[in-house]
Parts: sequence; structure tokens; C-alpha cells
Amino acid sequence: MNKQQSKVRYSIRKVSIGILSISIGMF
Repeated sequence: MNKQQSKVRYSIRKVSIGILSISIGMF
């Protein structure tokens, strides 16, 4: 259970970084 939660957290972090990169790229 803890392993899965960590995986989800990593995915959210990856997506957040991706969105941030796109936002910076747009500007």
C-alpha cells in the first residue's frame, strides 16, 4: 500500500513538473 502511494505521488510530481515546463515554454 505504501509503495503504491509513493508511486502515485511520484506520478503527480512528474505531471506537475511537466505542466510547469510547458508553462515556462509558453512564456
